[in-house]
Amino acid sequence: MIYTSYMYKNKDILMLGITPISIAQGEPKGLDILNYKKLAPPWSLINEYKHSKDRTIYTRTYFETVLNKLNQFNVIAELLLLALATDVAILCYEKPDDFCHRHLVADWLNLVLPEGEKVCELEV
Repeated sequence: MIYTSYMYKNKDILMLGITPISIAQGEPKGLDILNYKKLAPPWSLINEYKHSKDRTIYTRTYFETVLNKLNQFNVIAELLLLALATDVAILCYEKPDDFCHRHLVADWLNLVLPEGEKVCELEV
């Protein structure tokens, strides 16, 4: 199963037996975590969003520069192979209720996943 969460829940996620994988450009100092940079937004997009707060432009650009170049089935397989586990949580910095790219990734992956296996936010 694939979940989403944020970096500061890393220890809680590990305690559940779920493998955390960062999909951010970088991780907090001292955090030893797997990273799948293929899903990380480019720095230019991150900086643009910090200034504009325009979700529509961010979403369109993220799809154009990242997601549209990838295949959902390959991403799922690569995440599970990277983790060597069946349960993974893709992490970024934003809190669960904040707008961020991991929610876009979840929606994108959910387009191909069966109903019982949809990516969802991990409640920890």
